[in-house]
Amino acid sequence: MSALVIFLLISVISFVGSLQPGPVNMTVLQITLKNNYRTGIISAATGALPEILYSILALYFADMILQHDLLAESLPWISGIVLLLLGIFTILKKEKPNTRSENKKKEASTAFIMGMLNPMLFTYWLAIATWMESIELLNSTKFVQQVAFVSGTYFGAFILLTIVVYVTSKTGDMAIFKNKKRLNNYIGLLYCLLAMIAFINYFKPFH
Repeated sequence: MSALVIFLLISVISFVGSLQPGPVNMTVLQITLKNNYRTGIISAATGALPEILYSILALYFADMILQHDLLAESLPWISGIVLLLLGIFTILKKEKPNTRSENKKKEASTAFIMGMLNPMLFTYWLAIATWMESIELLNSTKFVQQVAFVSGTYFGAFILLTIVVYVTSKTGDMAIFKNKKRLNNYIGLLYCLLAMIAFINYFKPFH
């Protein structure tokens, strides 16, 4: 698959994954509310940086998995099970009420810190990388495809966070994440769908 297609696909996946009202986008939202549009954009740019770091790690471990024949053969199951668990977790997750921070010293770098403290990023991108490997959409050993993958993770998250900043600066409230439960349900179902694709691809050679 071409690097451009991988970049676009990963950008969409990153955008959808970032739709969850997690610590990064809620931090960006609060920073925008307490400061201004420019500060919000800076926090969006820094808040998306952990996507790069964790996706690089995910590609590294995905490549390690492929070097072991048994694990490589089980790749569809590994990615499918992880994505299925992510989907179930996302659907069942209970959301806490939104609260605005009263710390006026909150800086744009806070979004980066919140992203780095989110271990789910690594799990998420490892699942996506192994899923794409299992259905032959990605070759994690090719440098061009690696760059496309990593760039897409940042771009998708940054676009979503930019939208959060824009909407928040216009509305002046947290309206963009008011129906969090329904949003999580949709995202969880999408993860389950990706898991089903991985399972179907595993059994396809036997038909």
